[in-house]
Amino acid sequence: MAQRLKLQRAPVTQPRFTRVFGPTCECDKATAQLSVRLRRADRLGAAIVNVDGEPVRTLATGLERPRGRTRLTWDGRDDAGRVVPEGRYRLRLRLERADRTIVVPTPVRVDTTAPRVELLSLKPRAISPDGDGRADRARYTYRSSEFGYPVVYVNGEYTARGRHWPAGIGKAQWRAGAGDGTFLPAGTYQTYLQVVDVAGNRSEPTETVAVRIRFTELP
Repeated sequence: MAQRLKLQRAPVTQPRFTRVFGPTCECDKATAQLSVRLRRADRLGAAIVNVDGEPVRTLATGLERPRGRTRLTWDGRDDAGRVVPEGRYRLRLRLERADRTIVVPTPVRVDTTAPRVELLSLKPRAISPDGDGRADRARYTYRSSEFGYPVVYVNGEYTARGRHWPAGIGKAQWRAGAGDGTFLPAGTYQTYLQVVDVAGNRSEPTETVAVRIRFTELP
């Protein structure tokens, strides 16, 4: 009997889960996508359980699913509609016809903490994006509490996104462009940064710093 059970093929395979998400971020990472492959058609029950194995959210009961890939969505809330505490959660499936209950080992992490960010420097404060390689862009240096990417806002509008940086020192730049890819005219603009982490949580804005655009014709 033990040998037969050992050789029995798993009825649920190939989990594809959102690894970390922020249910309060008001962004496209506010929900977790949960996908598994069923070896046979079955009637499913699905629940999210915490690290102690206690159910916190029922996702489905008596759900008829064919063989193949099944997809579920979780918004990071419990059955009462409250955002669950930060931490790791797992998907528990009940296969009614097979009379088996399976906790998929792949975890999903809920993260609702926004990064903390501090602007350290901005140089130069006056830029001339004329392509001569001198003062063509404003360069920001900041410190963030989390891995994430910086976003530059100019006069309150999104204008540029930087690459991901680890926790600690990060950098961003602005080349006098508007959010639509065009260049802004000469003048003084109020700029600040925010950092977005992998769960979609957005930091508070840094202090606002003025940058002056002065176009200079090349000789």
